[in-house]
Parts: sequence; structure tokens; C-alpha cells
Amino acid sequence: MNNIYLFCGDSFLIKKNVKTLRESLNIQNGQLNVATFRDMPSVDELVGACAQVPFMSDKRLVILRDAALLAAKSNAEEGKRLAEYLEDLPSPTVLV
Repeated sequence: MNNIYLFCGDSFLIKKNVKTLRESLNIQNGQLNVATFRDMPSVDELVGACAQVPFMSDKRLVILRDAALLAAKSNAEEGKRLAEYLEDLPSPTVLV
């Protein structure tokens, strides 16, 4: 799982590190290859965003801004399904 990043702490530093990561990935066609969720999406929406193949780029970036709500919004079955999916996250996808 070397394509999953978790940032926590000061929001300024988180934004700075996400920006640095995004720049280092050199993602082409950013509007098509970057998905940003400000609120916790459903497991199906998150899996769908992660499963999309990058368009004319080597990488796809999925940014989840508030993962703290995952436990509150998901039941145990959804959490288990998401954990299983993340074990085999497609290599072109980077999840933050």
C-alpha cells in the first residue's frame, strides 16, 4: 500500500504537503485525473473514484479531505469492504 497517504495535524501543513505530493506526481490533465472530496463520500463513490483509469497520465489522485467521518458514517460492513478494496488499490491511483 505505497500509494496511500494519511496526513493529520495542522491544516496549513496538510495543504502544503498535499500540494507538494500533487506536484511530485506530475499528473497530466489534472481536471480529469484528480478527484477531491470535501465531505466523506459513500464507499461506492470512493471506490469508483479510485477505480477510474487515469486519462492520458500515469497517475490518478484522489483526495479525501475529511476521513474522520469514515467511522461515523460507515457501518462495519462498509468499512470492511473499503479496507479490502484498499489492499488492492490500483497502482496508478494515489489516495490521500
